[in-house]
Amino acid sequence: MVTGYEAIEAVSISIWKALECDVDLLSKGISLSELIEHRLWQDNEKSIWRQKRRSLVDGLLSREEDWFHWLDWIDDRFDGRPSDEEKDIARLTLPDEKWDEGTRTIDGVKAVNAEIARRLAEIDERRALAAAVAELGESAMASLSPRAPDQEDGVRFRFGENGLQFDRSLEVVGADPDTQSKLHTRLRTHVAQLLEQSERASNHHPGIATLVREYASLIDVPFREVDPIDLWAVGTGLQGFVLAYEPGAAAQTMTGPLEPEHFAKLVQVARIHAGFVLGFDEVEKTVERGVRFARENSEIVAEIAEPQGRLLHELVGQSKWIDEAARELISAIDGAYMQFGWKVAEAGYAAFGTLKNALLAVSKSLVVIDDLFIGLLGKTLRKGMDAEKILAFAAACFLRDHAADILAFARPLPDLRDWFLYVIDHINARSRCADSEA
Repeated sequence: MVTGYEAIEAVSISIWKALECDVDLLSKGISLSELIEHRLWQDNEKSIWRQKRRSLVDGLLSREEDWFHWLDWIDDRFDGRPSDEEKDIARLTLPDEKWDEGTRTIDGVKAVNAEIARRLAEIDERRALAAAVAELGESAMASLSPRAPDQEDGVRFRFGENGLQFDRSLEVVGADPDTQSKLHTRLRTHVAQLLEQSERASNHHPGIATLVREYASLIDVPFREVDPIDLWAVGTGLQGFVLAYEPGAAAQTMTGPLEPEHFAKLVQVARIHAGFVLGFDEVEKTVERGVRFARENSEIVAEIAEPQGRLLHELVGQSKWIDEAARELISAIDGAYMQFGWKVAEAGYAAFGTLKNALLAVSKSLVVIDDLFIGLLGKTLRKGMDAEKILAFAAACFLRDHAADILAFARPLPDLRDWFLYVIDHINARSRCADSEA
């Protein structure tokens, strides 16, 4: 029987011919990206590779060294299929010391191939989960009982293979694009100046610096790329800080007043911000609903204020399953809420909507995933999967560990209360099932 290494030697001539063809194509002006999409071997060499491939496969796989993923990679290159960037990165980011080990000993070869196989399997599993959730979508959610509430005012989220992220699917329309564009240009200029002043004062006024930093990142994009809802949610803190640091305000007794020039710029930015975001229909409606909610539901606001603050603050630290950009925005909203609470109605309502929508996005996806796999997630994890890299598991742990605050937050809102009672009971039941099967 021909060994794997003899098969490699037998096709070496074919490899050199293929390299000569590549050089010829490059000399004729073909780009590297176009070359990648060409077959690795020309048609007249295809039979040579196919003849030797079987013995190569048999020889390598018989060694039990996890060569299968490299054979798949070679087949893709041979047939001119596009490369899988995420999987290529998983291979290339293996530590140098691991690669070095793989060139010295058979055990090193096994370790390198086993680690690559593990990384690729994680990618495949993540994609399978995301595809299953996407396929089930609304039909699966419609079958759940009780009915899952919809996300409402404020920052909207989605939960998928990259964790919790912004959902940009809502189209927010401005009443006068020309005017809005001009306001956007003014706002970018003044926010840059405010950011510079706030950074200089960050030792004494860190809350303002954090808020303005995040606001600047949201506004410093082309006008057509601005998300007015996100900008409004973070910007609610601007007016709060204006009220907190106006002459004679209580905040000055704790941190001291802002420099006059700094305060004047803060006031200017807050005014331009209000004119800009209120020029978008959806923001205007959200502001109206927020003020009305705070005015008409004082008892509900008083009941949810503390758990809302604790949960929002806890979300900021969830780096395992929340996208970095989403966490930075949540952090800015959390900072404004910690400073003003519901005393500034817009800041309270922005924090309320952000927290509610984040929890809904996560919980809906988790229930769909768990129903699909019939509670086997916990069992699979206990059999050796890396729990820290399973986003759904980390998010489920957050809901389970913060169940008391989630239920306290949802208690005065019947639809939300019934939903989270169901979700938390669902997670607890699945956990018990996994424990009994472990």
